[in-house]
Amino acid sequence: MADASQASGQPGGGDGSAERDPPPGQVVDPAVMAERRARRAELAEQATVEQLAQAEQALVAMSARLAELEDRLGRVAAERSEAEAALEHRERALSDAVQRIYVERHTREEALEDARRQIQEAEERAEREAAQRDVLLDGAQRGLSAARETVAAARARFEEVEGEAGELRGELEAERARRLSVEAALERASATGPRGGDPALRDLVTSAGTALEQAERGIAEARAASTRTAEELEAERAARQRGEAELRRERWHARQLEVQVERERTARNALERGFEARLAQLSRDLGDERRARTAAETAGERARRRADALASASGRKADGPWLARAARVMAREDAQESRRLLVGLLAGQALATGRDLDYDVMVEGGEVHAVRLAAGRGTVSPISAARPAAEVDFRLELDAASLVELLAQGGSRRLRRHGLARVEATRRPARALRALPPVPMDLGTLARAGVWVDPRLACRALTCLMDPRWTLGHRFAVDYEVTGRRGDSWRIAVDDGARPLLTAATARDQARASVRLSPAALADALAEPRPPSSHRPDPPADKPAIRGDLRAVALLARWAQWAQAPAGAMPA
Repeated sequence: MADASQASGQPGGGDGSAERDPPPGQVVDPAVMAERRARRAELAEQATVEQLAQAEQALVAMSARLAELEDRLGRVAAERSEAEAALEHRERALSDAVQRIYVERHTREEALEDARRQIQEAEERAEREAAQRDVLLDGAQRGLSAARETVAAARARFEEVEGEAGELRGELEAERARRLSVEAALERASATGPRGGDPALRDLVTSAGTALEQAERGIAEARAASTRTAEELEAERAARQRGEAELRRERWHARQLEVQVERERTARNALERGFEARLAQLSRDLGDERRARTAAETAGERARRRADALASASGRKADGPWLARAARVMAREDAQESRRLLVGLLAGQALATGRDLDYDVMVEGGEVHAVRLAAGRGTVSPISAARPAAEVDFRLELDAASLVELLAQGGSRRLRRHGLARVEATRRPARALRALPPVPMDLGTLARAGVWVDPRLACRALTCLMDPRWTLGHRFAVDYEVTGRRGDSWRIAVDDGARPLLTAATARDQARASVRLSPAALADALAEPRPPSSHRPDPPADKPAIRGDLRAVALLARWAQWAQAPAGAMPA
């Protein structure tokens, strides 16, 4: 190894030939030989040291690469866990939806069965009532017929009694006439004959009077019988009228019952049709939900593949600016909030663009925005619809994940190659993309350049980089309030073993502490970390006003620093 080291460590062939041993037969000074051997040993030692240094550098590089791969593996495992959790959540939601549909279908089937049973019972009850009414109607008709026969018999009896009464009246009149004639004869006889008269004549008169009284009593009895017969006839007539009225009521009730049965039958048919339509709608909704779930999973998988392809093609490292890393996570977790944050950052393109630009951008799932870049100042404003091609330089359509890469890398060739951005309203789409520079993903730099970023969205992005393991054993909430014309307020809630959650600020007594600060102080706190040796601008004159538990605020500040640090420097 010494010979190899000596050979590799010699600076050139000329020096080696100069120091070559003399030919045999020549006398060489031992001191020269020792000096030569010492130089050879020194050169070999230097070569060994250089090789050792190179090996150490290679080892350090391999260690860094290994740490980077392990960190990336951890992130991939975390993303896979999140995807599996999201998939499990969607499967649970689908299972709950299927269960709800099954329960609703079962409930509707029970309701339909109850309705059918009630309708059947109503029909049976209506049939029984109709049968009872038919029986009552037959009885009423028979009673009416009997009443009619009774009335006819009573009328015949009345007529017979009237005839007998007439005969009795005739006989009575005849008897009265005879009595009068007898009394007249008796008076004449009494006037002409001896006092007391003829006994036979008096007997005749007495018998005539008795017969007359009997006749009068017979006539009175006949009149009483006639009156009773008339009263019975009137009662039978009233009973007949009542029977006819009852018969009419029974017929009316029977018609009403028939109408009710027909209505219930119609309602049952409508209920059955409605249930069948609802069941068909539920089946369609279930199919739509399954298709939507499949489409969402397909879109998510496609987006992940495109992001992975872009990351692998661009060689993107995990140690970029924290805002870019947070925006990537936020684009996967909350597309709506990430769209608002990323669109606001488009004004930062004016800091590096070489010419004025005026274009429309539409992020997938959001509204259209007009981006105007001129003289180092940029504006982004929402518009109702895309402007005509003659009024803009171009139109840009892309999703949130692609917008993150556009902001971080600009309109690079890799972004165009993977088709993550669609350019319209121009004949040179590649040139239009190349004109878009990257944005400084540093809130401090953007704030000093006049680019306003929503403070709540910035803190929301920062929480995306906080490791849930940091919150183990902690549970508290801190309220934040940013003053100024565009001020806002929010709450960061910490739950044991979960990532800090940013929500709307509610009752103050529920938070352990509150922080009130200016936009400049917040921008300085969220600025990209700088090395200690680099120049850092002076802190803002106004300091945050903190009330409550200072330890909770300090703990969140420490986690924020950890989240802002590069991936390799973040504690586990």
